[in-house]
Amino acid sequence: MGDIKNKYGANGQAITCTLASLADGALRASAAVDNSSNDFQDVLVAVAVKTGASRTAYTDLSNWLWGDPAPGLDDNSALQFWLWGAPMPSVLPPPLTGYVNVWVAGSADGGATFSDGASGADSSFTPTSPMNNLRLLGQINAPNTATTYRGGPWSLASAFNGEVPDHFVLIIENETGTALDSTEGNHSKVFQGVASQYT
Repeated sequence: MGDIKNKYGANGQAITCTLASLADGALRASAAVDNSSNDFQDVLVAVAVKTGASRTAYTDLSNWLWGDPAPGLDDNSALQFWLWGAPMPSVLPPPLTGYVNVWVAGSADGGATFSDGASGADSSFTPTSPMNNLRLLGQINAPNTATTYRGGPWSLASAFNGEVPDHFVLIIENETGTALDSTEGNHSKVFQGVASQYT
C-alpha cells in the first residue's frame, strides 16, 4: 500500500515586491502570484528584510512631563526652555522594538480583484483601517538597525482556512521605526509550492 506524501515545487521562487527604502509605517503590495496552473495545495512563504542604518533622533520627554528638569537644566530653566521654544537636544532613542508584518490578500475571480483593494501590481498600498480585510500571514521581529531579519516559512493555506486562492498578493508593513535598507538585493520575498503525490 502506497503513501501520500508532500511534493515540493521549485524552491526560492521570487515574489516581486520592492522594499528598498520602504518608509516606517508604510505598506507595499507585491505583484500577484498565479497559482491557477500549478494548483498547489499549500504555498510556503518566507520574507527577509534589512532594517535601515539610521533612525530619526528624538528627545524622551517622559521625565519632563512629570516635572523633572531637562538634562543640565534646573526646574525654572526647563520651564523657560519649553515656553520660549528653544531647540531640544537631539537624543537617540533606545534600541528599536520594531517589527514587519506580512499580510496576504486573495482573489476568487482569477486575479481581477483582491482583498482590501490590492491591485495585483508591485505598488504602494493604503489599507482600509482597521486592516480586517487582509489575513496576517506572519510577523518578523526587527529590533535593531542595519540588521537582516528573516521570517517564515509560513503556510499560505493556513491563512485561508486550508485552501490556497488561485491568485494571491503579499503586503509588507514596515513598523521597524526606520525606513528599510535602500538596497533591494538586501531583501528577499520567496515562495515554494507544496502539492501531494502518491508513492
